Amino acid sequence: MKTMNGIVSNTEENVVPNRILIFSPQTAAILLNEKIGWGRFDFPRNKTEQGGWMIGHHITNGQGEIIKSEVQYILEAETDVREPGYIEWSALEDIRLQRAFFTIQRSVAETDPEAAKHLELLGWWHTHPNRLHVFLSGTDRATIQSKFNKPGHYSVVLNPHQKTWRVFAGPDATEIHGFIPLPDATVTNKAVKDKKHNRGKWNKRKRKISMKKQKRRR
Repeated sequence: MKTMNGIVSNTEENVVPNRILIFSPQTAAILLNEKIGWGRFDFPRNKTEQGGWMIGHHITNGQGEIIKSEVQYILEAETDVREPGYIEWSALEDIRLQRAFFTIQRSVAETDPEAAKHLELLGWWHTHPNRLHVFLSGTDRATIQSKFNKPGHYSVVLNPHQKTWRVFAGPDATEIHGFIPLPDATVTNKAVKDKKHNRGKWNKRKRKISMKKQKRRR
């Protein structure tokens, strides 16, 4: 059986043992590489707090209890209120995020209507950059109570510079386990090779077209 490499959440309190939040490999790559610059100090956008929504689905047991949730899409909030220790976005931005979520649902429904039905808002994520610890501040807990207060909601806090993160579930912000898979190096290398191969084929095709045009002019 193949073992998946990844980043396990840094739990510091009593953790609920029978529940976990995971990120899909594609979403993990977008979050770590494109959004927050995981482990990078030269990434211009991760010096101040970032945040947004998580979209995905739940898996329940026979009693209807959530035992696993998977983040399939990451939405980042657009805001000018971003500081090293604070982030805030407006109600209008929440509406924009909601519309983006609906767009994702419609797109998924075109090929998999059943999967689209199970997509829902899983909660929110935000960063504590630089030397900040990954914890829930008083402001964070107030946000949970006002916006992300359902049992199926999660609050994820990440420090891209210290490479630590934690997951909290529900209105009481109970800590649970989390897992972010790392991209498979062989898959990544293959994607790069395929891209170069396709680019070479396209350049060769352009050369042929150019030669044909030159012959016609003659």
